[in-house]
Amino acid sequence: MQKYGGRLDVPRPKGNVPVYLSYEPNPLPTKFPVAKGGDICRNRDPGVSRKQAKRNAIDWTQLKDKALHSPFPTNSSFKVHPVISTEFREQIYLRMKADRSVRRISAEVNCELERVAAVIRLKEIEKRWIEEKRPLCTEMQTRVHEMMPVSQYSTFPQHESITDLRIHSATNNQLFLSVPESMPFNRKDAGEALGLLPADVRMPHSELIEVEKMKLDGVDVQTMVKVEMEREQREAEETKAKRERREKRLGAGKVVETERFRFRLKPANAAAVGHRYGVPAEDRKRGINKIPTRVV
Repeated sequence: MQKYGGRLDVPRPKGNVPVYLSYEPNPLPTKFPVAKGGDICRNRDPGVSRKQAKRNAIDWTQLKDKALHSPFPTNSSFKVHPVISTEFREQIYLRMKADRSVRRISAEVNCELERVAAVIRLKEIEKRWIEEKRPLCTEMQTRVHEMMPVSQYSTFPQHESITDLRIHSATNNQLFLSVPESMPFNRKDAGEALGLLPADVRMPHSELIEVEKMKLDGVDVQTMVKVEMEREQREAEETKAKRERREKRLGAGKVVETERFRFRLKPANAAAVGHRYGVPAEDRKRGINKIPTRVV
């Protein structure tokens, strides 16, 4: 995949095919256009003042884009991240209602897993408040959307990078490792040297790597959809089994809650005290031979 992947002019998928399985990346411009002109005041048109020539040479589109990411006029160094629009949040909630996993929603709308989970929780609260006929404070949302850039919903929105890795503390220190010149050294070997998993495994969406590999191998879309559905089914089964084990562990005994603590009482056999707590050592008792007389 190229560094700048354009995902705006993507046809809407047919059926239940995820968009990230069928799009083709288009390169985007790496920088904004800058107004041309050398000596603006010297080469200005007749009848145009020096001040007006300088104003005409300003690229107002670029300044407007910078102002969107700097909501505080006196602090131009502070840059903000775009927020998602109301329609964007509603689309995330509708995808969750359509029995799609959080990981798949994150890959389809290009939002981080944490952001998708937060949107779903907040939308649940909003829907519950609407059913209870409680007032919603939408004025704050309107003001924030006026101050900050807003990412509108599209077929395949480009909101943020979803494959970024957090900087691990183990990677802050320098490490010198002798490697033979003939031996290949990749990210997996680097992770083993630092005591970490490779980046392909630690990244939030490691399944996208397999998708790109299948694209490069020429695998058709139907096969990729089948593989993705099998992977999602395995993840759902693992999550369900983990939840059942946790519920079984929590529901094994009686729970007594107080103001500060939560006691979980389980039935125990008082006759097996030594088995539960161990047998006291006799190393410090008088009259006990401390010299070993046998070999274990």
